[in-house]
Amino acid sequence: MWDAVATHSGVLAGLAGVVVRELHPESFWDAHLCLFSARHDSGEDLRRPEVVAAALERAGLEGARIVEEATTSWAIDLARQEHEQAVQQWEVFGVPTFIAGDKAVFVRLMTRPEGDAKLAERTVDRVLDLIDEFPELNEFKYTRVER
Repeated sequence: MWDAVATHSGVLAGLAGVVVRELHPESFWDAHLCLFSARHDSGEDLRRPEVVAAALERAGLEGARIVEEATTSWAIDLARQEHEQAVQQWEVFGVPTFIAGDKAVFVRLMTRPEGDAKLAERTVDRVLDLIDEFPELNEFKYTRVER
């Protein structure tokens, strides 16, 4: 996937996130939310450079410039190194994965806090409590999601 980043869903957006994190850390959160929203709210294809660039523009960044930087060797090498370390150290296989010490847990949350910081904090705390206090729970999935 590292040799053809545009053909794998989410890889280009992830690389753009690495660039933002490294070069514009003050904008990382906004960029992350805009990229997440493009994919999960609007159903946009994050393999398309113009989609990633537009999402970054909504975060107040120079989207095209960041997308271009995302395909350079330093960004790809850094992302690859971090990814391979996470796979080796914690057996990470997807996102979001919560990591607490030597434990890693893939979690799928069904709602977002929509700006409610207290809800966000309670949600993360619940996940971390399960990781720390109830490691016997390996899988918990509703058979039907009421929406």
